[in-house]
Amino acid sequence: MYRTLLKELSLISQVHDHMLANGVYPMFQSAFRPRHSTEMALVRVVNDILLAKNLRQVTLLVLLDLSATFDTVNYEVCGTAETITY
Repeated sequence: MYRTLLKELSLISQVHDHMLANGVYPMFQSAFRPRHSTEMALVRVVNDILLAKNLRQVTLLVLLDLSATFDTVNYEVCGTAETITY
């Protein structure tokens, strides 16, 4: 089990490094990036809304809560039931 976890972490690290080096991540993506936090993403959104308001532009903000989506996943079917611990 630990060997699988180490392989997975190694792969994630390699893919992440490749994506950073080649500029694959979208410019405004905050998740999974160093020195990017949810607070900074929120500041960016609020700033964009205020700038649009100053320019008298119509602004629409849509927020989706997808946290309950993962409660419906049957992990036994996925074959990962033994690796998930709470």
